[in-house]
Amino acid sequence: MLFTKQVSEPIKNAEVFADILEDVFSCIPGAYEYDVLSDEQINGLHKRTVEITDESGDKIAEVEIYCYPVGDEYAVEVELLDGKPSALFTVYTAQEAAEKWGLAEVTVRQWIYRGKFRANEARKSAGTWLVTHDGMVRVAGKLKTEEEMNMYLSDNPVVDKYLRLALQNPETPFIYDNAKVFNIKRLYDFVADHAKTENIVFEEVLKEAINSEGCYEMPSWMTRSGKPECIYFDREDEIDNETYDVTTIIKFR
Repeated sequence: MLFTKQVSEPIKNAEVFADILEDVFSCIPGAYEYDVLSDEQINGLHKRTVEITDESGDKIAEVEIYCYPVGDEYAVEVELLDGKPSALFTVYTAQEAAEKWGLAEVTVRQWIYRGKFRANEARKSAGTWLVTHDGMVRVAGKLKTEEEMNMYLSDNPVVDKYLRLALQNPETPFIYDNAKVFNIKRLYDFVADHAKTENIVFEEVLKEAINSEGCYEMPSWMTRSGKPECIYFDREDEIDNETYDVTTIIKFR
């Protein structure tokens, strides 16, 4: 992840997109020009892939920019696919490192106090402990991939990112086809807690839940307990008075 930010308008707004690109350029030394390689939208998620070149026209980086509605604003995430960012973006606060590795902040601080980090991997700045990415990898290990957790969000990379953003912003409903899903993280946590089967695709579980009536039942062959496990949800249909389109509202309990 290169950076995240909140914006008031979606990235199809030229001024908003220009501001985001300005931030991108500040993160990549030598950035001079850009070219939009692809522009995709799926439900509420907007993704643009952008190539960054230097003053001589040589490619130096490639980024993906994601924009997703969160309440009355939009969340933007920028991922670096290729290239080298400024050194500033390979350093985390103790809290950021803890969140990224799924640890308690006190754990990272204790590692610092006990001397687990080398002198060039951790230091204090204005009262805040900073650690490098390489230092965290050496001490805590590499970040777990979805393959290692035996669950994928989706085989479609755009849906995958859309689901990832929805899980990070649980107060915002996840829009999928004609369904609006609230509390989707409860379904994700349910699957993570109960499933034993390898290589589960979360999107497929979500589809089954959407097509169920008030309860998604995980079959016994998928569960760690060897018994069927259920998660319940409220379901109702909402009809648009002008278009008569039907939206299914699902709220996981």
